[in-house]
Amino acid sequence: MAEPPALRSPGEWLGAFYMREGATLGAARLSAALDPLLGAGSARGRRFLSDAGGWRECCAALEEGASRGLLPEMIDGARASFEAIEHWLADQSFTPPSSIALRGAPSK
Repeated sequence: MAEPPALRSPGEWLGAFYMREGATLGAARLSAALDPLLGAGSARGRRFLSDAGGWRECCAALEEGASRGLLPEMIDGARASFEAIEHWLADQSFTPPSSIALRGAPSK
């Protein structure tokens, strides 16, 4: 079973925060791409993708952390978070339908 990353310092927490907010920002772009299918301005069908308000605050926190010399820890925290997600996904027993299977994705 995949374990969450062991974040031991403020810098590592900032790295994890970066990973989370970056994913949220990507989700907002995906949500906007659904406009032709779901209609512009409609929350229906995309609630999971709709919380992208923290990116500016995240960037400000990252800049502050870097100015305090936390960049190496921030990188470690982001890497640990990405690795935890990768391991969690590898533990899932999901086979995408052939119509949406990603090239190179393992099939089970």
